[in-house]
Amino acid sequence: MGRRGPKPVKAEAIAKAALALFVELGVKGATTRAIARRAQTTEGSLYRYYASKEELARRVLANCLVDFGESIARALEGVSGPRPRLRTFVLAYLDYARRSPLEHAFVVQSHNLNPAGFPDEILRPRRILTEILAEGNASGEFDGQDPRLLAPFVAGGLGRVSALLESRRGEFDAAQVGEAMCTAVERLVGVRRAVERAAADP
Repeated sequence: MGRRGPKPVKAEAIAKAALALFVELGVKGATTRAIARRAQTTEGSLYRYYASKEELARRVLANCLVDFGESIARALEGVSGPRPRLRTFVLAYLDYARRSPLEHAFVVQSHNLNPAGFPDEILRPRRILTEILAEGNASGEFDGQDPRLLAPFVAGGLGRVSALLESRRGEFDAAQVGEAMCTAVERLVGVRRAVERAAADP
């Protein structure tokens, strides 16, 4: 019988256990011993796959961000125009948070892991939103606010609403919340003001 090599399944089990504990206890509060125990393995095995708890946290976060970005990018395929793309982004964000609550929660609470140090393709959700806002400004459909300042504000609001919905699951109609958030974000980026200005121009 051949010598067994490392099993990717075990690395995935460790990452899954770490995600749950990071969300529950925070990165500082989750010990490698607790993560290994949740993954039904040993601390020694954990360190064969991840050099440190910090590296494990960053890799888990990177995976969450990639999954999040790919989910939004799929939703935006074939959608054109800043306003429809913004609405699609909002609905895709809320849908991802509903389908992947642990992953979303970890993304929201992970500012201390310096996600700004990740490559651009990993930071895709925020980049996509910034690009949509810039496109809306350039076309005159949005009010011209700086996308670099506005994108974190919009994403933060969506994050807080998603966390509230998760904590009170079943109490709200997802479609109604999605429509309300689309309207709120459109007002925030100045869709209505831009339309009124365009109508007032001779």
